[in-house]
Amino acid sequence: MYRVISATFRFIASCDSLFARERRVIFATAVKVMSGLIICAAVSLISASAGISGGALFDGLHGKVKEVSVETWAYRKNRMGINQKQYDGKTVTTFRSDGRATDRTSYLSDGTVRAKYSYTYNDQGDVIRIDHYDAYDRKTTKTLYFYDYAAGSFIEKEYYEDGWVNNRRKYVYDDKGHLRDKISYHVTDKPVGIDEDSEEYKKLIAAKDTDLDTVFARTVYTFDDRGNPAEIIDLDPKDNSAYEKTVYSYLDNRLVQTESYKRNILRTREKFVYDKTGNLTAKESYDPVSLKKISAVRYFHNAAARLIREEFYRVHGGLAYAITGKTTYTYDAQGNVSEKTAYSGSQPFSIEINRYIYY
Repeated sequence: MYRVISATFRFIASCDSLFARERRVIFATAVKVMSGLIICAAVSLISASAGISGGALFDGLHGKVKEVSVETWAYRKNRMGINQKQYDGKTVTTFRSDGRATDRTSYLSDGTVRAKYSYTYNDQGDVIRIDHYDAYDRKTTKTLYFYDYAAGSFIEKEYYEDGWVNNRRKYVYDDKGHLRDKISYHVTDKPVGIDEDSEEYKKLIAAKDTDLDTVFARTVYTFDDRGNPAEIIDLDPKDNSAYEKTVYSYLDNRLVQTESYKRNILRTREKFVYDKTGNLTAKESYDPVSLKKISAVRYFHNAAARLIREEFYRVHGGLAYAITGKTTYTYDAQGNVSEKTAYSGSQPFSIEINRYIYY
């Protein structure tokens, strides 16, 4: 089980929040946009081998990347009502030669540090600690990971710097490396009016840190015979009933539809369309009541099958399309995203410029 868990952690340590995005499933068979830092925005923990996030998570970056600097720019109107390009800051992530992130620092437009993360790994290559620092280089939280390789599981604990537990979650994998169960445990607020240096406070921390009994939330995952996710189900901890559910459907091992339900009532439906080579060409969204098409995204690729443009549409009457915006991508010689520009209508409103340093 060590191999699977280790593969799962190869790249995601460079993202802001390690586990906040596991619902945003991107299938390598469905969306071939896993170049550069796009993978970080859509990374999935569900499996390291089920065809999600391009298989091995570091496959999204090409070449041996030593450092990535992501500069963000925004277009804002000046007093004359003219859009002007303004620098918003940057985020710099450094990597070891094996592809594991070591540090991530975000900067404001004036160059001052906004936040910083550092990552520590065990001998197996799995992240065991993430330290978070604020703008004044003060450590604010730390997240520790405790692995049980024989059982195929690990526990995540986020601490405030004084030792008080802020979050606690457990992740359980099956023997094929699929994430099957995510359990979030109840966390109480810090006590008020107690000296944090007192023995009483230290005893409260020790007692709280060993308590793993009260389940706050639970998510279970199922897979089809080919290892593709079939359902993601959020359970009500009161009676273990399905509170929210997302269902994935496939044709020829390609994702063709997702549906989300809340208390068995349809909330969203999305369909996916492909060309003959397997590139995703469109994602269509439908109204959950009328089941009419309400919006769509169209994807365009270059000869190397890399995404170069997304176009966003609003759909009228299920037929007439009106473009609302687009996003364009350019790549460096290694095949990593070098620039991403987002438009509202025909006007650009944000740009990300990625600068890479390679080993």
